[in-house]
Amino acid sequence: MWKLSEISPNTEYVIQLCHDASGVRTLRLRAPSDQQAHPDAIFETEVVPHEILKQRNFFRIAEEVRLVGGGKFEFDAHGIWFTPEELDALDALDDEESEGEEVPWCSKTPPALPPR
Repeated sequence: MWKLSEISPNTEYVIQLCHDASGVRTLRLRAPSDQQAHPDAIFETEVVPHEILKQRNFFRIAEEVRLVGGGKFEFDAHGIWFTPEELDALDALDDEESEGEEVPWCSKTPPALPPR
């Protein structure tokens, strides 16, 4: 998560949803005007209003900000970001009828998940 001191009032920011080689999912700020995307970035949001960035509220970010192209994303109780398709598949794994189904991960490797 970014620090408030990283937010310049005269700069627009997007949030990159990153997934590293060990499966850790993080968020990174990026000023689209002067930086390249992080190598671990899987998705990027549209420009995020400063008010939302300063609150650092995962759930409000997911509710009000869309990915480039209009897609959505969500956070679990641990603050890990997921696509709606990933969360739906994870929820379905809890159902007895869906044994053997796989989660359609948006990355090459599954994320590092906390123990259930």
